[in-house]
Amino acid sequence: MVKNQRFGLAASSVAGQTMHLVGSEAADTAFMRFYDEENTSEILSAFDAVCEGLDLHPGRLPDFFPNLQSRLSDKLSFRYKELWKVLEKRIKKNCYGGNKSCKELKVLVVGAGVCGLRTAIECQLLGARVVVVESKDEFQDNNVLPLWKFVVEDLKQLGVQRLYSRLGMGTSDHISTRLLQTALLKVASILGVQVYTGVQFMSLKDPEDELGWHARLEPEDHEARHFSFDVLVGATGSSFNLQGFNRSKTEDFENLLITASLRNEASPEEALITEMPGLSREMHSAFFKAIETELKLKLEKLTYYRDDTHFFQFEVTPQSLVSKKILKDNFESRDRLLSKTNVNFELLKREIIEVCRFSTRYFSRQIPHPTYALNSDREEDISIHDFSTKHFSKEAGKVTVRKGFPLLTCLVGDTLCQFPWQEGTGTARGFLSCLDAAWMIRAWNLQANPLQVLEERRSLYSLLCKVNVEDLCSALEKYDLDPKTRYKNWKSTVQDTSEYDEKENILELYDTDNKEEYRYLKEKFTSRSYFDKLSYANVVYRYQSNEEETGETKKNASIKRLRSNLRKKSTRLRENIMIKLGRTKVTKDEELNNMTSQFRGQLSQVRRLNEVVENYLAALDEVNKAESELFKAWAVNIQDWHNIENFLQNTEDIDSKRKQNVEALKTQVLVPLDTYSHQFQEVKRKIDKGEQLRIEADILKYRNNQLKADPNANSGIVAAHTKRTNDAQDVYSTTAEDLKNILPSLYSVRREFFAQSLYGLFLQQNNFHNELSYIYREMSEYVLIKLKSD
Repeated sequence: MVKNQRFGLAASSVAGQTMHLVGSEAADTAFMRFYDEENTSEILSAFDAVCEGLDLHPGRLPDFFPNLQSRLSDKLSFRYKELWKVLEKRIKKNCYGGNKSCKELKVLVVGAGVCGLRTAIECQLLGARVVVVESKDEFQDNNVLPLWKFVVEDLKQLGVQRLYSRLGMGTSDHISTRLLQTALLKVASILGVQVYTGVQFMSLKDPEDELGWHARLEPEDHEARHFSFDVLVGATGSSFNLQGFNRSKTEDFENLLITASLRNEASPEEALITEMPGLSREMHSAFFKAIETELKLKLEKLTYYRDDTHFFQFEVTPQSLVSKKILKDNFESRDRLLSKTNVNFELLKREIIEVCRFSTRYFSRQIPHPTYALNSDREEDISIHDFSTKHFSKEAGKVTVRKGFPLLTCLVGDTLCQFPWQEGTGTARGFLSCLDAAWMIRAWNLQANPLQVLEERRSLYSLLCKVNVEDLCSALEKYDLDPKTRYKNWKSTVQDTSEYDEKENILELYDTDNKEEYRYLKEKFTSRSYFDKLSYANVVYRYQSNEEETGETKKNASIKRLRSNLRKKSTRLRENIMIKLGRTKVTKDEELNNMTSQFRGQLSQVRRLNEVVENYLAALDEVNKAESELFKAWAVNIQDWHNIENFLQNTEDIDSKRKQNVEALKTQVLVPLDTYSHQFQEVKRKIDKGEQLRIEADILKYRNNQLKADPNANSGIVAAHTKRTNDAQDVYSTTAEDLKNILPSLYSVRREFFAQSLYGLFLQQNNFHNELSYIYREMSEYVLIKLKSD
């Protein structure tokens, strides 16, 4: 099933489009259906109806969750609102910085598995704009996951217990993968994450002009192709492998693991069956000998959980399956051994049923009427797993910069490393990898040295691969993104290392086409010197805006600017003509118009400030020149003075100090101001582009309405024009949304920036005048001594 909703204008599925045809569902009714539904497509459909009824669109948490809550709070019963209370408490944790720590970031998560959704939730709580793409249409993994206590506590803090009341209530903590995915999907949707199913991530698309990073998707025309992002999270399992991530594997010819899910009818007889978590031959030798005697099958371990299904998993030697004729030939290659042509699935299904009957009968009561549950392919849910080969990535994260657009890529869960399943280790380490990745994204956005962020992530990854229950902090309720709240042996600062190879490995994780940026970061990283954010921003700014243009390059740049200006003017002229002809209606967005008007006033102020600072520096240069001429003329008239060399040395010192002062002001005031001003030019181009997109969308929309109203219009032409209109509206809406996030942020930082610049100016001038006054005092004393001697 392929999703074809309009990006940015719908929730998580396509249902909102069809509701225009069949009638809208009340938002409160749709929310109750969303809350209680278990089918993935129905959950997304119901939430789409909620957003449609409330005229809300998924987006950043501060813009979405409070509005959703306020509009439904008076219409829902206590049962449904309890989840909100739990989420409100989680949202207010200090580590999320008021849900603004990553408000400038846009994150694409590839994979809506447990770890993908868990990472998406953390990024959403940090204030980022988060989109998830998932290749499957439905969640149908019945495998049951044993949970460590911290995972249970983490899920409770996210409100999962409100959606799955049995969480943490049994003798052992576990939940089926499907139910956990479903619960996390609901939490993510409520917080504002946009989830697309039936969408396959194919590859990255490098930035073009001002568009930033995009994804190549299947289907190719899916609206998520318009989503530009700064962070990419890989969460699709071992199959996800982007260029730049080196994957490796370990080989150990272990036993085979068989999993099977049987239908749970929730009958009184089934309720009496005792769970069997983690039985092993060493600890339960009598049971394993008995099953080997009766079934002629040599098992090493067995686990049974009564959950959404009756879930069984057991380890068995390949030789045992060969002797039972389940495996036809005992090939040395595991791929050939487990190929479909070498497995007798009918014998396998019968043997699994016998194992399930014997084990449940042995410990409690035999499972009645065992029937296989179905998997996502609508087949009986049995699998043989080979863990003799485990894949892992050598890198947990990397940064790629192209044309001034940085992209942070990080891996979580099985995409990062295929952790062992036993006793919940895989799930626990997967959850920890999600929190570690979110901590990395937070640090990266706060503009720490990117190389130090990558180094810290590698250190965490190394720790993660070895962590066990005893290595985690005991205060489970205090766990958050900060690693020191979770890991006992974690230190908040990465230990300095003099190992050249290790530092070189970190440097390889930063791939940029800006050589100056790379040199700057490398110098700061290897020397462990102070990382100046403004200096770093200026390095990037110079690369983006001040590249040397000569010959054809300069000519082409001028032509490009001319074309851009002509296109802008012609688009506006076209709109004016269409308005006079009555062939378009101007879309009015008062919120965006007010922000744009405020921006233009701010732009004028910044230009004026830039101008006066340059004039001030030019005046200082003139003072220096005039003073130098004065001292030269004076020196000619006092050639006969004793120690004239001291006087001349002082004049040289004054000249040097004045030049140093001007250079310092350029570095500390003018360069940051130029960097700050550059942001305005980028935003101005985005505003102009948005205006052109709006005009085009308005004209297409008006024409499309005319076509729809024409009874003689060709249906094919109408459909094609409707698609073109929707695509144009999608692109404009995405640009408008970006501007609504960028403009307030740019305005809010102005006071802090101006205060820092003014402080830098005053401090530099104070130091300069103190040094100058000392030299002048020395010169005046020299003159007094001369007068007394005469």
